Amino acid sequence: MNKVLAAVATTGLMCSAGMANVLWNNGPLVTDPGGMPDGSDASRIQSATGNTTLGGNANVASFRRADNFTVGGPGWILDSVTAFGYETGSTTTSTMDGIFVQIWDGNPSTGGNIVFGDMTTNRFDSTAWTGAYRNSTNSPTGTTRPIMEVVGDLGGLILAPGEYWVEIGLRTAGGATPWMPPVTIVDQGATGDALQFTASTGAWTDWVDGGSQNPQGMPFILTGQVVPAPGAAATFALAGLIGLRRRR
Repeated sequence: MNKVLAAVATTGLMCSAGMANVLWNNGPLVTDPGGMPDGSDASRIQSATGNTTLGGNANVASFRRADNFTVGGPGWILDSVTAFGYETGSTTTSTMDGIFVQIWDGNPSTGGNIVFGDMTTNRFDSTAWTGAYRNSTNSPTGTTRPIMEVVGDLGGLILAPGEYWVEIGLRTAGGATPWMPPVTIVDQGATGDALQFTASTGAWTDWVDGGSQNPQGMPFILTGQVVPAPGAAATFALAGLIGLRRRR
C-alpha cells in the first residue's frame, strides 16, 4: 500500500471509530425491572438454582475477572469497554475511579497471549449508577449494593476476526473492595464461563458460584465499529478530502 492510500485508509478508520455501536454485550444483570420499592431495577441472586454469590472481588491488586468474546469479520475497531461493579454500603454516587484492561488472543488459563493492555494503566473514562441494585431473594429490597457502570477507553483498538478474552480489574477512590456481580439470568444457575485470576498465587480458576458451584459469566459491553471494507474506507475518506479541498 502506498503512503497516500495508507493515509486515506487510516483516515477512514478514524472517522468510523468515532461513531460507536455496541458490538458485544456479554449478558444481562437485571432480573427484576422496576422491582425495587422506588421503581429502580434489581439484580437478584437466583436462589432457586442454588446460587448464593452476590459478587466476586474485582480489586485490580488482588483479583481480576476475564471472559471471552468473538470478533466477526472483517474485524472491529474498539472504542470502549464497560464493566459493572459495586462498593458495599455506597450510595448511588459511584466511587469507582479505575478500570484496568488486558485483552488476550486465547484463554489466559491455557496459554493465551496478551495482545493489548496491562494492569498498571488506568483506562478510566466515566462511571455512573446503572439504576439497579444487587440483592437476593432473601433481601429483595436491599439497597446497600448499587451497581455502577465503569467505562474504559480502548482508544480505537483494532482486532482481527477471532476469539479473544478480556481481563478486567477495578478500583474505588477510597480503597474499598470493588465487587463485580456475575451475569444473572432469571431461573438460570449457570450463566457463562468466566475466569478469576488470584494475584497472590498467579493462578487462573473458573469463576463459580460459592454455593452451587455453577459457572458464572462476567458482564461487559464492547463498543466501536466494524472495520470497513478497504474500498469503502478509501472512498469515504477521499470524499472527505475532496470536500476539504473545495472549501479552501
